[in-house]
Amino acid sequence: MIKLKNLLTEKHTWPDTEEKYQDDITEGKVDKSFTKIIGLLRKESRRLSDDDSYKLSTKLKAWFNKNVM
Repeated sequence: MIKLKNLLTEKHTWPDTEEKYQDDITEGKVDKSFTKIIGLLRKESRRLSDDDSYKLSTKLKAWFNKNVM
């Protein structure tokens, strides 16, 4: 997070500062979404047996490789 003291002491133009601040907001949203998704995944996987948990992880890996990689 950008502190007021840092803003006052740094030699930035307004667009530079605004871009830096926007990046901080975006990272916060990404971190919150990631944490939420991982939490849901853990919650669901706890309900599964070991074999089913393995099948789930295999399907997730295949989906990730197909859609993200």
